[in-house]
Amino acid sequence: FIVVCDKIGWTFQKLNKLEKALEYYNKSLSIRVQKWGENHHSLSNIFTRIASVYDETADYSKSLEFYKKSLNLLLKQDNNKSIHITKIYDTIASIYEKQQKYKEAMQYYFKSLDLSQKTFGELCPEAATSYMNLGMVHFQQEDYSTSLEYNLKALNLFKSIFGENHQDVATCLTNIADILEKRESFGEALENYEKAYKILNQMGERKIFEKALLCQK
Repeated sequence: FIVVCDKIGWTFQKLNKLEKALEYYNKSLSIRVQKWGENHHSLSNIFTRIASVYDETADYSKSLEFYKKSLNLLLKQDNNKSIHITKIYDTIASIYEKQQKYKEAMQYYFKSLDLSQKTFGELCPEAATSYMNLGMVHFQQEDYSTSLEYNLKALNLFKSIFGENHQDVATCLTNIADILEKRESFGEALENYEKAYKILNQMGERKIFEKALLCQK
């Protein structure tokens, strides 16, 4: 019955019928609590689903409330679920970003970075992603020097892990080009845009890149 409630909730969420999604997710939550208590590991997943619905409705306070409930359960249990914890750190940070609460966003991105490095070592994609996320927070605050610093760290890590021709490398190059454009270093910006274009073109994703550029205009 729990699984059916989850599946119905997920389907309603995909159909953008978010009130109905919440209804079934809450039914699933209620059954889980009655059956296993408030500290059962399965609650983490349903808390995350509820949080994601609130995120879609832009009710960020409720979304944060449920993501943090999920996080607290995972932190208590762990059971080698560090990758799930880093993802929730990143998601919480992104919600603070949407609220323009950049200090809080950076705190959670740093938590994600620290845990990734402790779990997987310094040479890991998760750390590179954290550097890129931190760069974007500074970009939104118009701190372009620090943003560039973090994006260069991310770029070098992604290159070390994946090589020169990877989508994450192209993303970093595009971010760096955006920063250089803001600093009116148009020649350098163009050079980085072209590098990103070349990578994505080789990967058969030129259309995705062109669509992204059109959206920025």
